[in-house]
Amino acid sequence: LDLVQTYISNYDLRFEKYMSGSDIISVSGFYKDFTNPIEVVSFNATSADNITPRNIEKALVMGVEFEVKKGLEFLSEKLKNLSAGANVTFSKSEVEMSDIEYDFRVLEARDGETVERTREFQGQAPFLINSYLSYGNQEKALDVNLSYNVQGKNIAIVGIGRVPDVYNRPFHDLTLKISKGLGKTEEYEPKKHTISATFRNILNQKRQQIYSSYQAQDQIFTSYSVGMFFGFGYSYKF
Repeated sequence: LDLVQTYISNYDLRFEKYMSGSDIISVSGFYKDFTNPIEVVSFNATSADNITPRNIEKALVMGVEFEVKKGLEFLSEKLKNLSAGANVTFSKSEVEMSDIEYDFRVLEARDGETVERTREFQGQAPFLINSYLSYGNQEKALDVNLSYNVQGKNIAIVGIGRVPDVYNRPFHDLTLKISKGLGKTEEYEPKKHTISATFRNILNQKRQQIYSSYQAQDQIFTSYSVGMFFGFGYSYKF
């Protein structure tokens, strides 16, 4: 493969406000300029299974990111051990298609479809959400964390000819982690014994990729179940 190195120019502007404890509110804007970025593309006009990495000339990604971490004691004294947080990103990406790619898309365009010279950057989701709800009780040596993560539909494989683009469907990941310290120690000292439990993919989501094109019903390209994960652990501190 005749791949060359990718160069990225990053420009960021961020505002942060720190409050009591670890509470924080922030907002940031970003702009990324890619030179020779690498995309995964189809190279056979009859099958999307034939893929290869390929350099393209340029790509742009811009967006805004919001972050908040806040204890919930301000709502009620009973919630003093609870905290919540989220990191949400919205972005827009743009790739100017080569003449070959553009001509293929125009040739295979459906009635009423307008083909632009630009498209989304492969692998770049339009939004990303990471969030959590956490309970921590030092006196009881108990920690519980529930997290939820998802990213928006994004191009997995760039299509060619009659083969449409393949997209990653959003995967809604819900995870629960619990840990409990055991044994007698001095006040505020960490417990020597800790048991923990982890539950991943609680929603039992599938990983799916789909063919998606103008005014056509989405078709499954790949689909598999990652299953729900349950794990238990024990640790001892000497």
